[in-house]
Amino acid sequence: MQRLRHLVHIAAEPAFGLCRPVHPDACSRRAPKGIGNPSPSPSDGDHRPAGRVFTSIVVSPCHKLGGVAIIINMRQCLGKITAIIERMVDSFARRDNIFKSKYENTAVALLTFKPDPHQIKFYEQVAALGYRVFVFVDDNDFVIPASKAVRYIKIDEDRCISRGYILLNPVISKNKRPQVSAWEKALFFFNVIEPGFDNVWFLEHDVFIPRADLITAIDIKYSGDDLLCARTDVVNYDGTLEGWSWWKFIPIDVLPLPWAASMVCAVRISRSLLGHLDDIIVENSDRVTKMGISSEVGEGQEKYLFIEYLFNTVALHRGLRMAAPPELSTITFSRSWQPSELDDEHLYHPMKNISEHDNLRTLVKGKRNIGVAKAMP
Repeated sequence: MQRLRHLVHIAAEPAFGLCRPVHPDACSRRAPKGIGNPSPSPSDGDHRPAGRVFTSIVVSPCHKLGGVAIIINMRQCLGKITAIIERMVDSFARRDNIFKSKYENTAVALLTFKPDPHQIKFYEQVAALGYRVFVFVDDNDFVIPASKAVRYIKIDEDRCISRGYILLNPVISKNKRPQVSAWEKALFFFNVIEPGFDNVWFLEHDVFIPRADLITAIDIKYSGDDLLCARTDVVNYDGTLEGWSWWKFIPIDVLPLPWAASMVCAVRISRSLLGHLDDIIVENSDRVTKMGISSEVGEGQEKYLFIEYLFNTVALHRGLRMAAPPELSTITFSRSWQPSELDDEHLYHPMKNISEHDNLRTLVKGKRNIGVAKAMP
């Protein structure tokens, strides 16, 4: 911004004279060939001192309004232009600061086992928009690289287990030892270590985001919602166990009917909902921890606080606001997404070939440019 102001002042520097109406006879004099040329000699009819720089410029052809010729003072005009541009610069600066201050209190959490360097470069673009970006690393042997844009997080599993953050994502964590994944670590982090964010985006590593500011576009449209996810219309009112294999794993004494569910590979959760989740997890920590550590229950009798029904059910019971943005409708369990299906208005899951994400972003951007060109008259 300072650089732009400096350039504006330089552009306004040439010394032009004062603007004033003159007698129409002045129009007969020829304007100088260039700014800063010596003024005509007195013998040519100009009564100003010889050698003075001609500092006014006459509009040609000369305009006569009521017998008065308009002589434009370029310095005054440029001064006004400078003031306008400076106000615009200040306006953009204020808007930029307001935007950044607003989204600095929204965190973006990338959930990984071992981060991909290309993916980190993309999330650095997200951080440049004003978000606080955290990369949760499930591989405790991973050597964290230096980065000023994103913050890498590794958490000891025992810390999570001690508070009941275990088996929240049994699809992954059930087969791990200990039974804690990046999901449990991220939820623990934002509830216990840094609970001060208004909203947190949780994004699994195989979620494809075509452009960094798509997250911003969703945040602007859904600024007041407590849960953004792929579905809000999947609600089980009568406790039927048919239709989805995970219904039978719900601890009904902890999560009574109705139940709600959604894919949550890309989800935004508010501070309010995170607090309610922590209350339930902590209240049932002994039970869930024992289930994870021991083999007291038989196969098929396990009960989990699985995030795919935990988030939506708790939000439903607490009367919190939920929304299913169209941008998240392409978050699916299993699908082979083809490049021809992609656009820059949706997040996609699963897309596990992380090394190809940058190439796909270039492809999607090219498709958009072609569409814009075709739409132009």
